[in-house]
Amino acid sequence: MRLAMMYAVMPLAVVSIGTAQATPANLLVNGDFSQVTQNITGSAQYGTQTNAYGDFIKGWQGGWGDGIWYPNAAQATSETPAGRVGLDPLSAVTAPPNTDSGAFVGLSGGSSVYTDTLMGGATIYQHFTNLTPGATYQVSFDWGLTQTQKSSAPTQSSTPTQSSIPAQSSTPTQSSTPTQSSTPTQSSGSSADASSFLKVSLGKNTQNTQTLTTSNGEFTGWQHTTVQITAGSNQAYLNLQAMSDTYKAHPMAVLANVSMSRLTSIPEPSAFALFGVGLIGLMIPSFFMPSRCRVGNEM
Repeated sequence: MRLAMMYAVMPLAVVSIGTAQATPANLLVNGDFSQVTQNITGSAQYGTQTNAYGDFIKGWQGGWGDGIWYPNAAQATSETPAGRVGLDPLSAVTAPPNTDSGAFVGLSGGSSVYTDTLMGGATIYQHFTNLTPGATYQVSFDWGLTQTQKSSAPTQSSTPTQSSIPAQSSTPTQSSTPTQSSTPTQSSGSSADASSFLKVSLGKNTQNTQTLTTSNGEFTGWQHTTVQITAGSNQAYLNLQAMSDTYKAHPMAVLANVSMSRLTSIPEPSAFALFGVGLIGLMIPSFFMPSRCRVGNEM
């Protein structure tokens, strides 16, 4: 009887260990950005900005800003993206890791008014309707920072939207300072230092990545990053946005391999193993106890 009980416990321990090692399900659709619509095969701007092609990345949406879908690294550095007038190819980038398609998106950081104050740039987001309020979700992705090959933005003294604003056109420092109209770093996105970080939001809750910095048109390389965010309600957008205060250096954050899963409080496999071994250990002495001792105990 005791032998039968001991063997019954062993499968339970093994099953518990296997359950603890299960991989959380990825809740995102098309996290590698490989699936697109409209028969788009070249680099193209997504989102709602003028001349953009709309939300052609399956499962994802984009807002105002220079959000670009790139089919691969080779095309990203050799062709002008369709949609955005004057946006140049990337200066340097490598294929994202652990992906078969090679696709990724670029998020231009900063503001369209060419200022160097911290502002939000391009975004990409996905909507969820079945979250658990109060639960913690883990968002993982690969990202890096590069620059565009040259400036497509006019200098501050010649930008029409800035020269028509009285406060900006009448300020002497903006119209007469030589460094603003003639400094090569403003007409070339590969000279000045560029920095950016990603703002990751799930509804109203937000986490920021570390800040990456590059210059001379170099690519930082792909960085694998994981953040944890608590859901405030059952419906929310997962939003990733490039943030930068170096817009005139033309930073372009690149993003690939996004996943999101709910964290669960599952004990470590070692805890289950110790539990099972402990139960077996408690039963072994009784099983091998001499019969006269067992009889005495029973009496």
